[in-house]
Amino acid sequence: MCVDCGASISFVRLQARPTSELCISCKEEAEREEHQSVGGRVSKSLGKTISLT
Repeated sequence: MCVDCGASISFVRLQARPTSELCISCKEEAEREEHQSVGGRVSKSLGKTISLT
């Protein structure tokens, strides 16, 4: 189950990445938000901040 929206994570996704906590829709949204961040990117899956400067 996706920790963001509660939807089922597809079996194919779990085969590819068994530690997935997000469904593909939420993961894609998180990646879009990471790329739009002004002060740096925050990886939702790793929880680390990446400075762009």
